[in-house]
Amino acid sequence: MPEIGDFVVAMATDYPDIRDEEYVAFRALFIDPIERAHALNLRISAAIANHFGAHG
Repeated sequence: MPEIGDFVVAMATDYPDIRDEEYVAFRALFIDPIERAHALNLRISAAIANHFGAHG
C-alpha cells in the first residue's frame, strides 16, 4: 500500500494517516448496520410480495 513518504512533495501534509484499525471501527459503526438493515429490507419486501402472491 502506498504511503505518503513514498512521494516527493513540496509542502508538509496534515492528511490523517488512517490505518486498518480505524476502518474496522468505521465499518462496525456504519457499514455493518447498513448491510444488516438492507438484508432485513430484502426479507421484509419478499414477505410482503409472498403475502400478496406477487411473484415474477
